[in-house]
Amino acid sequence: AAAAAAAAAHPSAPAKGGRESPTRSRASRASPQPHDASPSGRGSGPDKGQGRSSDTKIAPPLSLKWLAGGQKVTVFVSDMSGFTRITRTHGIVHFVSLLMAMRRIIHPILSACGAIHIRPHADNFFAVFPSTEGAVRAALWARTALELYCVGKDASNKPRLGGIGIASGPVAVLGHDLRGPAAMEAFVLGENIADGGEILLSDAARADIFPADEQARKALHNRLFGPGTHASIAARRTKVEGGDPISFSRLSVSAVPPGLPTPSPSPLYDGPDAYFRTLCLKRLDVMHDADAVAAIDAEIHSKYQTVGAVLMFSLNSFDQMMRDHGADVAARVESFKTALVAASIRAHGGDLLEPTLAFFTDVGRAVAAAMCYQSTLRAHNAKAASNAKIPMDNVAVHYGRLLYIPRSEVHWGDPVNTASKLAEDVAPSRPRPRSAPLKKTQSRACVV
Repeated sequence: AAAAAAAAAHPSAPAKGGRESPTRSRASRASPQPHDASPSGRGSGPDKGQGRSSDTKIAPPLSLKWLAGGQKVTVFVSDMSGFTRITRTHGIVHFVSLLMAMRRIIHPILSACGAIHIRPHADNFFAVFPSTEGAVRAALWARTALELYCVGKDASNKPRLGGIGIASGPVAVLGHDLRGPAAMEAFVLGENIADGGEILLSDAARADIFPADEQARKALHNRLFGPGTHASIAARRTKVEGGDPISFSRLSVSAVPPGLPTPSPSPLYDGPDAYFRTLCLKRLDVMHDADAVAAIDAEIHSKYQTVGAVLMFSLNSFDQMMRDHGADVAARVESFKTALVAASIRAHGGDLLEPTLAFFTDVGRAVAAAMCYQSTLRAHNAKAASNAKIPMDNVAVHYGRLLYIPRSEVHWGDPVNTASKLAEDVAPSRPRPRSAPLKKTQSRACVV
């Protein structure tokens, strides 16, 4: 199986140069298939040309598209809070119902504020705006609209906004992922730091909203916040585990910007999960009727709930490859790695849900796929020149119940959440993380 995966793609020595590339976010849905293609260039540096054969191949690069022609834009990332608490208390179906409600509220606001790129992913929203002004207006309107929606509802039926991160700079889309320092800043601020509905601005975004020139600042604030509204910022600095210190500012305003759009009752999406979404929203409307809620829950569980293992790959080397060799080479290397992941998953009978996420009905096959990926990568690095070696990434597996609809974004539940945290948060400091249920299952099945 490892040999079959290795045959999918072989990266060439990366070439120096190229524009600085955006960094990776977790919002990815593409499922690239492995292909062979001739490399586009030779390597550079002290090992240029060493350790390479004439038939070295690499998967074709994912499409790297700079938004606004590579000019400065602003990234908006929101996060919903309470997944662990709500799912443990009320179940995953209840959390997803609240998630559907939040999406129906926020999506039209992002559009109304001029977003040029909108992508919901799990309990996050990723959006890109031509200006920081539009992103801030969207953040304030979204927070207010959610507060209005929650009026008169029980605490358990209120979708809670964890926070919103806003950062500005050049941003690109690689496949379906946002890339660039601004994309990573916004994600860290919105996902990891913001709490209780905070709106956090990067230093560059803060400078856009609070320019040094007093007259320009007053004119912008009157236009954005409305005459007589007081806006202030509180500068902060912190360090996220495994990352560099980050400075940012917390935005506070005394009133909501005028013109809040009227909530749209239009349906969310079409697709294989359309009926599932309808059931989740209907569930919120009948929360006063315990029998109706129980009937909807039973239908959702019978149609969409399953048990299995989730395998999460944390492909964290993009930033380093970008810094060392440029955006184009980083995109080519990521294409190779995602092709290798896909080949490893298919070789062991898994279902590739996202480029870095897979589902298996058998936990042993999930572990075997992870070992296949890592062993193939080690074999490549053993033969590659030093400037063509690819950093080893973290892999994690968790087993349990989840909501799963093939060919849709619905693969939600504790296995996905836990595997993601293990691969992206725990693994950098602890080798080979395994969740407790997985370890128990492995012991019982003699997998490891």
